[in-house]
Amino acid sequence: MSAAVERVLAPAEDPAVRATGLGGTDMAVLAGFGYGDRTNLALWEEKLGLREPEDPGEPAFWGKRLEGEVATVTAERLGVKIARVNSTIRHPQHEFLFAHIDRRIVTSSIEGETLARMRHVLGALDGGRWAGPGRWLLEIKAVNPFVARESWGADWEELPPRVLVQVQHYLRLTGYDGAIVAVLIGGQELRLYFVPRDRDMGEDLVKLGVHFWTQHVLTRVPPAITTYADAKRLFPQHVGMPIAATEAIAATTALYAELKAREKQLAGEIDKTQAEIAAFLGEHETLTVYNDPVLTWRTQTQRRLNEAALKAERPDLYAQYLRESTIRVMRLKGNAK
Repeated sequence: MSAAVERVLAPAEDPAVRATGLGGTDMAVLAGFGYGDRTNLALWEEKLGLREPEDPGEPAFWGKRLEGEVATVTAERLGVKIARVNSTIRHPQHEFLFAHIDRRIVTSSIEGETLARMRHVLGALDGGRWAGPGRWLLEIKAVNPFVARESWGADWEELPPRVLVQVQHYLRLTGYDGAIVAVLIGGQELRLYFVPRDRDMGEDLVKLGVHFWTQHVLTRVPPAITTYADAKRLFPQHVGMPIAATEAIAATTALYAELKAREKQLAGEIDKTQAEIAAFLGEHETLTVYNDPVLTWRTQTQRRLNEAALKAERPDLYAQYLRESTIRVMRLKGNAK
């Protein structure tokens, strides 16, 4: 039996490298365009080793697996040569700001037929604003068609904000003039976008990253809370002491009470609309508007543990697997309702 081969991680995939600073996806979080539960606090915890990085899941796995093919097809369509960049690029003054770019275009002279082809392919998706030759990087994405329909528009200005932030961060650190973003949609459609470098945005991102790293990561001072989930994670336990509200927090509490009241009203209205739609559908599965599916009502099978029966019939087994957890619950009291 042959010995197992140890896989050497590329810098972009190595957790030890990612813990040394802020990359493109991290900068998107700091700019307010994180995904899932990746907030500034979650990012802070990741960099300090207090939290495991979020599992990117199947979409990221397949995006990485298909990256080479998408890059090859993109180069063929544009008539250029590309090269892999298997290294970490760092800011010269702030080494904790880094970039891992997918590919770079290495064609030394873009002119003649190649220039015409690129102008045709990229200009059509850039409103004719494509600026011509320069030093470019290639960023590759793979998305599902439902996400693409909502967030990938006609030109670079209509790309998802997190992608634009990521690309501008890379352009700032590499000094390149622009990027070609190649996105494979649903494994069936390839779109190409030219994104010119925005120097002002690049400098703003540097300031944002420097502030976060120096004022929060190095000092171990958590950033401002932006979500309720953040607050519960940062302050999991209560102490039995009241605190007097400021005028601002008293107003926020009154707004919260109003929103909770509206939430109950909306829940009733949602139930009524569901009932009306369900009555119309009857036994039909899908509702269409101009032949476009807009809603489904499908039968699904669920399997859940009958805790009451287990507790009654096998209390010993129930006690063996019973796990206690603590949560903080926010409830309105007295005059706040």
